[in-house]
Amino acid sequence: MQNQIAELLIDGEIEPAKMIFYNEAIPSQEKAMSLMGEFIALQHIHNSMELSHTSREIEFEKKVIAALLVFGLVISFIIASRVVAKINKEIEQRNKIENELEERVERRTRELTYLASHDSLTELPNRTVFNEQLGNSIQQAKRYKKCSALLFLDLDGFKAINDGYGHAAGDYALREVAAKLKHIIRGSDVLARVGGDEFTIILNDVKEESNATRICEQVIESLNQPIDFSGLNLQLGVSIGITFFMNDRRSADELLTEADDAMYIAKDLGKNRMQISKHADRESNVHPFPGERSNA
Repeated sequence: MQNQIAELLIDGEIEPAKMIFYNEAIPSQEKAMSLMGEFIALQHIHNSMELSHTSREIEFEKKVIAALLVFGLVISFIIASRVVAKINKEIEQRNKIENELEERVERRTRELTYLASHDSLTELPNRTVFNEQLGNSIQQAKRYKKCSALLFLDLDGFKAINDGYGHAAGDYALREVAAKLKHIIRGSDVLARVGGDEFTIILNDVKEESNATRICEQVIESLNQPIDFSGLNLQLGVSIGITFFMNDRRSADELLTEADDAMYIAKDLGKNRMQISKHADRESNVHPFPGERSNA
């Protein structure tokens, strides 16, 4: 178009050149509308492409956000699981420590209770426990009208062993005596160490006097057997005082006094024997053990 207009102008054809210029350079209304339509269509396509691109970006962002949320939930779950596991472990450890402390306290309490109620050397009940047991036996004898016996034992010759061979020999002899006595008495009976070389026994429900005296004879015979201590023969005897109780009003202290008095009578009469208390509503009788010895 430009070359054609230039040639017309050179040839002096000005009007034709103007017509061509106006017709070609300035678009008609239809052409302008067509161009506008094309522009709008292109703009629409561009907008659609932008919208599509934006939609894809939004979808991508949604997926990223969803992935981040899932990842965050997984991380949160892992962290929460670890925290819960740690808390549970700490609780378990704390409970374990508390249980161990409770067990130690209970064990120590049992040990202290045992030490408070037992003789540490012979592991027999001490005087306090024995007095409680004697009180119970008195009540049982009254309730069921059953005769029981109280024996008070004092070792003969123990001082000579302690002085002559030392406390180690004396302690060993006491442990051996306790073991022998435990072997003789019944499961229903009560044995205690109430003093240095003094022991007491409750024979529950002896039924008759001869049963108690028979046990006393076994005690004397057993304790008369020499005790071997590092090659030494430790010789002991025992004096026993006996009192009986059933349906009477005597207290535990009174019964112990009666048995103790009877024991001293047995010692005065030659030691290594048994003596029934004169307060036991029986005739006072001395029961020496056959082949008795006098032990200092």
